[in-house]
Amino acid sequence: IAGVVADPARQVVELHQANAFTSRKTEVPFREIASIRVVSQYDQDGYASDRVELIVDGSDPISLPAAFGRAEEQALRKAIGLA
Repeated sequence: IAGVVADPARQVVELHQANAFTSRKTEVPFREIASIRVVSQYDQDGYASDRVELIVDGSDPISLPAAFGRAEEQALRKAIGLA
């Protein structure tokens, strides 16, 4: 996932995906987002980095881009009403 945009007017989160050959936009309705969580991942040296995930009803967690930090996570929570 290359980008995340919350659209309160349409009540969806847009997930923008891109690679060398194509791009795609997926929309997830706010009502299908059960929660947003921050998970810690550890590299081979034991250093932790946090990742933000969308927990969507009936689906596997969706990992958001590494650049999506705590400030963005809080803004997304507020935008979709999970603050």
